[in-house]
Amino acid sequence: MSLLRQGWHFEGGLRLVYVPKVKFNGLVRIPGTTTYAPVKDKSDTDTFLVLYFYMVTPEKNNFRFGLAFTTPAGVAKEWNAPLHESLRRKVFAKGLRALLGGFL
Repeated sequence: MSLLRQGWHFEGGLRLVYVPKVKFNGLVRIPGTTTYAPVKDKSDTDTFLVLYFYMVTPEKNNFRFGLAFTTPAGVAKEWNAPLHESLRRKVFAKGLRALLGGFL
C-alpha cells in the first residue's frame, strides 16, 4: 500500500469457479476404526461465482487503511452415497464435541 499513488484505490470483480463431476469407486476407511467399506458414488458438477473486493484509503499523516473481502480458496465436494452422508454426520459431531469441550 505504501507504493500506491495518493487517492482512493478500488478493485473488485467476480470469479467463475467450475468443479467438474467426479466418479469414485473404491474403499473408504471408516473414521475411528480399521474397517474399510466399498463405495461407488459420483458427485454433481458445481459452478458458482466468487466475489472479491479491495479498497485502500488516501494517505493521511503517513497512514493508510486497506480493506479486503475475499473467499477461501478451498472447494469441497458433496457426495450422494448414504455412507458418505453418515460419515459426514459422524465427523461433524466429533468435531463439534471437540470444539465445545465435551459439553454435547
